[in-house]
Amino acid sequence: MIHNPHLPDTFDWIIPFLPIYALNQLIQVPFPKYAFREIQDYVAITDVMIVFGWLMIYNLLIYWVLKKRDV
Repeated sequence: MIHNPHLPDTFDWIIPFLPIYALNQLIQVPFPKYAFREIQDYVAITDVMIVFGWLMIYNLLIYWVLKKRDV
């Protein structure tokens, strides 16, 4: 399991659902010193669904803000 020193152990289940972690799981960008490591040739469907969920939330919030401002 993923461990974060800033969160208690009871909140470790929420880390995969955070937006930055979800994007890093979807698009892994290695640093130049790690260029020769193994490359992930698949993307888990759960990672895609989490990112899609964040995308929908973001788009709905933007739509709501634009509708509220009557642009």
